[in-house]
Amino acid sequence: MELIEVENVRSVRKASIRLSSGVNFIYGLNGAGKTTILDSIAIALYGTDWLKRRRIRLSDLVTMGASVGVVRLLININGRRYTVQRAFTREKVIEPRPT
Repeated sequence: MELIEVENVRSVRKASIRLSSGVNFIYGLNGAGKTTILDSIAIALYGTDWLKRRRIRLSDLVTMGASVGVVRLLININGRRYTVQRAFTREKVIEPRPT
């Protein structure tokens, strides 16, 4: 994974985290958004199935005052780059349309 972008998810209004190769650490004070970043990765990869297992509601994920939350991952596998994106409202996941 090269890049994590999170918009309007819990307390994170907008974050862009570039990862280096090897092991990366996410650290910070309590309430800084570490768990939100990890949850965002899982949401992007596993969608609502993961949310159900964790008993997390979409309505709890979208930042107060925002209408849509977005998670975007840039993944490099053997030199090929892929973008994984999930957008969601308080009620449902917005399925991406092929372009």
